[in-house]
Amino acid sequence: FIIYFLYFVTFDMLMLQLFNVFVAIAPNKSLLTAACTVTIFFNTLFCGFIVTPDVLPVYWTWLYWILPSTWVYRGLALNELEEADLIRNGFASASGIHFSKSWIGYGFVYVIGAFLLATIVAAFCLNLRIEEPQTCAPEI
Repeated sequence: FIIYFLYFVTFDMLMLQLFNVFVAIAPNKSLLTAACTVTIFFNTLFCGFIVTPDVLPVYWTWLYWILPSTWVYRGLALNELEEADLIRNGFASASGIHFSKSWIGYGFVYVIGAFLLATIVAAFCLNLRIEEPQTCAPEI
């Protein structure tokens, strides 16, 4: 349970920071909504649940490895499932396991590293953003 909870918290923090980067970059609310929607769509589609890694076209493998949801899904699957279930779900072949239990730790390293990178990028973008001072109408 503790690994599930830690994955949940770290992935939640990462997505929050990633969306903070979009907030810092997007000039308006429409583009912000579109960027967040596309991010959630790709995270859901290519994490390995809907499109498994063995049927993923070669030209999309870079997206599979760069998305944080892939690392979280793989780490949770390796933590929770037995070898027979891993073979059935595409994480292993009948000849042996493609991903060992050490990938659970690699997933944490990736998600925490991506979180730190997103935090730095958001802080940098927010420092560059210049807002016009808002004037208040005098109260009558």
